[in-house]
Amino acid sequence: MTSFADVELKIIRWAEARKIIPNSTAKAQAIKTLEEAGELLEAATALDVLDSLGIEEDHPIYKHWSEKYDDAVGDIEVTLINGCALKGTDVTSCTYGSYFEIKDRTGHMNEQGIFIKDAS
Repeated sequence: MTSFADVELKIIRWAEARKIIPNSTAKAQAIKTLEEAGELLEAATALDVLDSLGIEEDHPIYKHWSEKYDDAVGDIEVTLINGCALKGTDVTSCTYGSYFEIKDRTGHMNEQGIFIKDAS
């Protein structure tokens, strides 16, 4: 199995070979991230609808949207890696920083899918 660090380096090298790094900007990559997030939302919504209709995961239409979901997640990661490389940081450090901020938060997810923080 390839480590995330190996994949991250391959993505950076790919972006360098295509002059995304250094010719893009963190803002341009953030905009691309939002575009890809729209595709993720579209796929997630389609999967929710298919789930509500009782469509099985092995059905071709379900597989189609599942593949689109996976592709969007990967594309988002690529844009985040590129943006971080342009800013001189990395996704793992950013993710760890976020974890460090949330690790002591308490609360629960309600039935509507909203996280309710406990009062401090």
